[in-house]
Amino acid sequence: MRKSLLTICLSLLAIASVSAQKVERAYLRKANSLYRDSSYVDSEVMYRKAIDVNGKSFVGHYNLGNNLMEARKYDEAAEEYKKAVGHETDKASLADAYYNMGVALQKQQKYAECIDAYKNALKNDPNDADAKYNLTKALMMMQQQQNQQQNQEDKEQQEQQQQQDQNKNQNDNKDNKQDEDQQEQQQQEQQDQSQGQQEDMSKETAEQILNAIMEDEKRVNEEVQRKMNRATGHDLENNW
Repeated sequence: MRKSLLTICLSLLAIASVSAQKVERAYLRKANSLYRDSSYVDSEVMYRKAIDVNGKSFVGHYNLGNNLMEARKYDEAAEEYKKAVGHETDKASLADAYYNMGVALQKQQKYAECIDAYKNALKNDPNDADAKYNLTKALMMMQQQQNQQQNQEDKEQQEQQQQQDQNKNQNDNKDNKQDEDQQEQQQQEQQDQSQGQQEDMSKETAEQILNAIMEDEKRVNEEVQRKMNRATGHDLENNW
């Protein structure tokens, strides 16, 4: 009974597998027909239906990648080629998938990734002249891209340094202006203090001069009075 039951199950699986393959092929045939008619939207739908039936279909992922390339959906196309190479062992098929993957990545200027794809294409087909040409071109473009990025970084760094120098000069000028203002304020305070001292000295000197004059006048008056007394006394003496 167990053996008979196992046989029945295997038979059912085989029938289901054959049925799934028929459905997959039907979707692929319809998708390919639409693709040849440049009906890329409709063909994409059919390819995806085929993949839904068999997610490990190399042909489904590979053809869907080609379809997406025609629709200029390069990022999605590269992803489909990556899925395709995971389900194939034939070197010729792998070389084609890796080559198309390289083209899709190169369209996005992802040079490091597309270089790896072209190298894998050449591993599976060392005589692929197109892969060699595209690999050489990608290497040149990557070097040019790196040079541009380096130049841009140098430019940004130079601009940043110039901005820092400008800010430093502005701060230095501001500090110098503050120093000048402070020096002017100190000089003005010194002048005011000196002028105040001069005014105080002038008042003090004036008082001293006035006192001296008064003392001199007092002495003069006393001297005059003394002389007058002497003169009066002399006259009296003479008259006597």
